[in-house]
Amino acid sequence: MDNNEKTSFSSMSNNANEIKIGFDRNRIDGIYPKPGSKDYSRANFSDDIVLGMEGDLLSAYAINDKTKTPEPVNKLKVENGYIIGFDMGEFGGSVHFTPLQDVVNVPIDTEFYDVPRLLSSHYSHRDSGESYNILNENFRGFILHNDRKFVLTGIAHMTKDVGCLYELLLEGNIWHVKKLIDIGSRPHVFVQSGATTYLASSRSLLRINQADDKLKIKTLVKNVGWGSLYPNSLVYANDSLYVGMRGFIYEYNLKSGKEKWYNYISYDAEDVKSLEKSEWFNKLP
Repeated sequence: MDNNEKTSFSSMSNNANEIKIGFDRNRIDGIYPKPGSKDYSRANFSDDIVLGMEGDLLSAYAINDKTKTPEPVNKLKVENGYIIGFDMGEFGGSVHFTPLQDVVNVPIDTEFYDVPRLLSSHYSHRDSGESYNILNENFRGFILHNDRKFVLTGIAHMTKDVGCLYELLLEGNIWHVKKLIDIGSRPHVFVQSGATTYLASSRSLLRINQADDKLKIKTLVKNVGWGSLYPNSLVYANDSLYVGMRGFIYEYNLKSGKEKWYNYISYDAEDVKSLEKSEWFNKLP
């Protein structure tokens, strides 16, 4: 399955019926490693734990190839063509419109200078019916609610950690964006349930309510510190949110506010030998 066919951020909402938990919930023996610690650095050598629904079963599986973790769906069919998002990390990103009616296999990590060629047009001519650039920010996902369309952007690199939510608006035959919310850090994964979107950013677990014209954002958990463990999937089930990431599964109960960390850290000792010999590593707590 290529990235363009994946569920957005592997996000899944399934709270209508009782969901069976298919992963080992007894793995609470480990304590979540503190960011900046030796354990936190070792956790980066662990497999990525990805969550997914199989019928009424919430399952977890490990991926040791970091290039195969889920990516957001980066194309959105609109009235007059497609809107496509790109994210090249520290090398930039963008959101483009193309009037092409058949868009397939447009990788999210396409180099910026290759975007116009991929879209078979020149993005700079807005009034000519050709492709054009809507936004120059790193794309992180589309959110749809009723007939409204939103786009998430953000990047976390070095000391920079930012994220925003925009609304996509069509005026005449031209798409543009309106900034609605400053999220505060890079969106990693999200899941929608009715008029509510739950989102795991680099630093926080957030709830965005879209019930009326004024979107409301609430921080459920702040300063989580999981950004460098790369949250890759988010599932809403049994009144809880489950986040899959490198080495861990995190559970947050929406009713009680209680948190649980399931430790799935597993790495080859040979892989961390060079890390443990480094001078900077041995200065960590």
